[in-house]
Amino acid sequence: MGFGVYIKRQRVKRQLSLRSVAACAGVDPAYLSRVEREKVPPSENLVSQLAPILGCSVDDLSLMAGQLPSRLRSSLDKNTASPAYAVQELAAMYVAEPKTEYQTSSDSRRGGGQHRSPPMPHANLRSVATLPLFPDEKLLQGGQADDDTTEEADDNEDGLTTSKRKSPAGIATSDVVVTAHVSGNEDVFPKILDLHVPAGSIVADVTWGKGVFWKQVPEDRYVVHASDLQTGVDCRALPYADASHDCIVLDPPYMEGLFRRSKSHLAGAGSHAAFREHYSNGMETDQGPKYHAAVTDLYFRAGREAYRVLRSRGILIVKCQDEVSANQQRLTHVEIINEYEKLGFYTKDLFVVVRTNRPGMSRVIKQEHARKNHSYFIVFVKLAPGQSRRAAYKPQKRNNCSQTQ
Repeated sequence: MGFGVYIKRQRVKRQLSLRSVAACAGVDPAYLSRVEREKVPPSENLVSQLAPILGCSVDDLSLMAGQLPSRLRSSLDKNTASPAYAVQELAAMYVAEPKTEYQTSSDSRRGGGQHRSPPMPHANLRSVATLPLFPDEKLLQGGQADDDTTEEADDNEDGLTTSKRKSPAGIATSDVVVTAHVSGNEDVFPKILDLHVPAGSIVADVTWGKGVFWKQVPEDRYVVHASDLQTGVDCRALPYADASHDCIVLDPPYMEGLFRRSKSHLAGAGSHAAFREHYSNGMETDQGPKYHAAVTDLYFRAGREAYRVLRSRGILIVKCQDEVSANQQRLTHVEIINEYEKLGFYTKDLFVVVRTNRPGMSRVIKQEHARKNHSYFIVFVKLAPGQSRRAAYKPQKRNNCSQTQ
């Protein structure tokens, strides 16, 4: 424990504000704050002024501050020919002086009141002869090495808050998963799994399509249940038991043009045929909401079903894209987040995937909105009713299994 940390703890223990202690010591509060944070060393005058205020021994505080106590300095002045003898003489004086378990402050002695403070952690001067003239902080702590995590007491305006700030161990690196990627889905999806889904998890990809997402995922990393409309499984009515899966992957059609009442009006013709092939069963929508409302309705109902199937703290990975429908801006990802939060999901992460090629537009007369060239992966965590969001960050352990598709 350093000098600054110790005096701050003593001040807080006595419920003294930083400003009041600074005023009694005759120093600027900013200077005392820097001393407590060990940004600057204390002056000898400050040490001598703080001792009676905090109920401590001046000699003990001086040693903690790496300063020579006044009595040791006087002894050295008298024995200039033999400094070692002076130190030994002073040590003998301390050993001879009886001390109670608690050191009585000079203020209490003058005022008659009994104000006692706990013993200083380094008040034993039997070993004073072994200390260097300017002792290292670790020596004053009994030679103990620094821990990986340090804690300090934080101040509010009056300097009385005792909450602790931790400084965890770690390394500086730029090798981290980032939010935005100019890449394909098959490149980004494995990074999301590595970050949020433990190996061995049971994953249901309920909009499998061609399985593009899984191209770069090792086959033995997860147990994967693959399904979509073409296999006869609707993501809004899954054939799985309640709380049976660790992760759900949802990537339904996110173009309102794939929800048309006439098959001839469906989007995904010509150069966009891949959209219909990957994100639709190619059939017209004969009931329910129309246009963009049909898109969000599918996401909302699929989200409710995913909540049922997921275990507590299970992960839902949703792919979506904003769109302009009927000449109106539709921020689909915002609508999904708002609705899923109502269902009981916590929005833990979001990834932006930017197309590697430049999109085109047909039949342009006047452009009103920027052309969308990015989509989203949103990571949700299922929380039980009343469960704190902190639960989303508790580690989940899974057994290693083989993957089936």
